[in-house]
Amino acid sequence: MEHYRNLKKAFLNAFEYKVFGEDDPWMYMYSDAKYDYFKHSWTRRYLEVPFSEENPFKFPSDRDKMKIMPGVGPNY
Repeated sequence: MEHYRNLKKAFLNAFEYKVFGEDDPWMYMYSDAKYDYFKHSWTRRYLEVPFSEENPFKFPSDRDKMKIMPGVGPNY
């Protein structure tokens, strides 16, 4: 089930994982029970970043599941 969580928390969590920087063109799209989803504004690739509502800066044990999902942009 998709939902939106606090935008600032989602970005701070992604910065904590160091999956992208503050100046990179990623947009927050939505969250589900385990992941925040971001979309790159140029390539349209999706990125899922795990989080924990209890402690958004605690790395879940399944950190290796963090992945970039294939997009539909012109580079694919």
